[in-house]
Amino acid sequence: MHPANTSIAELPHPPKPPLVFRVGIVGHRPDRLENADLPLLSDRLREVIRTICSEVRAQYKTNVEFYSNAPPVVRAISPLAEGVDRIFAERALIEGCELTAVLPFHLAELENDFHPERAKEANSLARFSGLLDRATSVFQMGGSRADAADAYQSAGDVVLNQSDLLIVVWDGVRRHRRGGTEDTFDDAVARGVPVIWIDAHRPHHWRIVTQPIRGIEEIRVGERAALKKSFTWDKLQNQIRRLVEIPAVIPTDAKQKGHTSQRDLLSHYFRERQPLLNIPFVWKWFRNLIGDVSSKLPVFRVAPFEKSALSEWPESSATPVASLINQLRPYFAWADKLADRYGDGYRSAFVAAFMLAAAAVGLALLPMAMSLEETGIGTEICALGEFTAILLILVLVMIGRRRKWHERWLDYRLLAEILRHQRLIAPLGGIRASPSVPEHWTRYGDPGASWMAWYARAIERSIGLPNAVVDGNYLQACLDDLHGQLGGPYGQVGFHETTAARSERIEHRLHIAEFTLFSLTLLCCLFHITHGQLHWPNVNPHWLTFFCGFFPALGAAIAGISNQAEFRRVTLRSESMHEGLTQQQAQVEKLRTKMPIDQDQISELTSSLTEVAGSSATMMVNEVLDWRVIFQDRPLKTV
Repeated sequence: MHPANTSIAELPHPPKPPLVFRVGIVGHRPDRLENADLPLLSDRLREVIRTICSEVRAQYKTNVEFYSNAPPVVRAISPLAEGVDRIFAERALIEGCELTAVLPFHLAELENDFHPERAKEANSLARFSGLLDRATSVFQMGGSRADAADAYQSAGDVVLNQSDLLIVVWDGVRRHRRGGTEDTFDDAVARGVPVIWIDAHRPHHWRIVTQPIRGIEEIRVGERAALKKSFTWDKLQNQIRRLVEIPAVIPTDAKQKGHTSQRDLLSHYFRERQPLLNIPFVWKWFRNLIGDVSSKLPVFRVAPFEKSALSEWPESSATPVASLINQLRPYFAWADKLADRYGDGYRSAFVAAFMLAAAAVGLALLPMAMSLEETGIGTEICALGEFTAILLILVLVMIGRRRKWHERWLDYRLLAEILRHQRLIAPLGGIRASPSVPEHWTRYGDPGASWMAWYARAIERSIGLPNAVVDGNYLQACLDDLHGQLGGPYGQVGFHETTAARSERIEHRLHIAEFTLFSLTLLCCLFHITHGQLHWPNVNPHWLTFFCGFFPALGAAIAGISNQAEFRRVTLRSESMHEGLTQQQAQVEKLRTKMPIDQDQISELTSSLTEVAGSSATMMVNEVLDWRVIFQDRPLKTV
């Protein structure tokens, strides 16, 4: 995945993912293959797999600058049931694919189906064990025999979640059995997963399916004839190549005037470097001074990104969950720390710009207040200071816009949160999801078609399924990690609680400062108006004029900072997130009280944990998507 003998913490740029393409299989067992020509069916599967492998290699050569140096991989996802699953797995291994086995039951339980008295094919157990030995990872789900249909459905869901392309070998007969081939077939089409349907009847014609297929009469009378008539190997090869190209290639949106293409944005991300010094420190100094003086002041030396993430993403290989975290950490660390860097740069720039604007007004009025000579050195110093303040504003805004501090902050933050989402859902088989925004926000762009979504999906493919047995110990590790992500020292509940409280304090204190400054302005105006009639002693009218000009400028600068930083909206959003995530945390605590569990409870707890992890992860990503839309309308600009 990364250059050999190179620590991730020492990499000079963000890590690139390897190219991995995942092909899943669902199909019939021997008892529904009586009308099949098994050698011909094997050849059909070989043709499909070979075409996929060839296209993946071609896409790697075409897009090599966006992938790591690791050779491209085609990963076959199979439950290794008798019949089609094993034919596919054997052909995939012959073609050089990786094999991931998704088992609906624990190994010892599943092997009972393959003993001679229950098996549907010769040497079933030996064939199964031979394939298992060659698998790169084996994900043993804890299904219960008491509800076998649920176990098979759960395994089918995982196969589908892990597939970029699903091959379905189906005779077209609907038996309406939960967890069967037709169920996974329908789910795939409904979720938009590309499906290659291979007819289980000889001569095994096949086609790409994008619309639901209703029933046996349509298939047997119309579809088989249509398949036979339309079957053209060259045509279908081209269709397969297109299906491989779609996820393998970076989004190629039309480059509009003034906009950078997604490929160029990704290229720039891969050229990012870790800074040695924390230059944009103004924001955190301002934030801590106004909102939380107990916080540590920012340090000027930047720690290695991945080492900085170790507190939240600890290094361990004690469990398969910990190993997944190890794999994701370098990707998350670079996205998270770069987002912090650009966010600090953007916010430091507008804080400094607003305050410099107020300072420029003050410097313009200061010579009059101090009764300095128009051509004297003091006046010249003030004029030079005013010139410098305005020049700094222009330079800050120009540099920030040129280096896209605002845009990169938003993009990298979204990427980091999508990767956090993966940490929550990957241990349990993943969830097919793509970041999206409501219809009325489409003008802000489609994050699901962005380079961030492509990069995150490429990482998801490379991570794959852990080599794990989903038992009580494994679920305990998943629960502990989810609990830590939500309610631990670095959890999201605490983060949003702190953010809401601090943002509310800052917003309140800035409001008081604004009110105070404008009140003082009114008082100075009152003194100024009445000075000529009442002759206030020890009151210099020139200083009154200075304060009447400077106080409103400073108040306007503070109002500008408050408006640009959206403290009020951030407060309300973090309060809502704190409430929602606290409810999710309560669900996790409830699940933790059920531990330890019996074997027959594993499937139920897995389903509950998957639901909580998925809803928590989706809640966090949706919050960032909404936050992103808000701040897209807050670019750097001259005040």
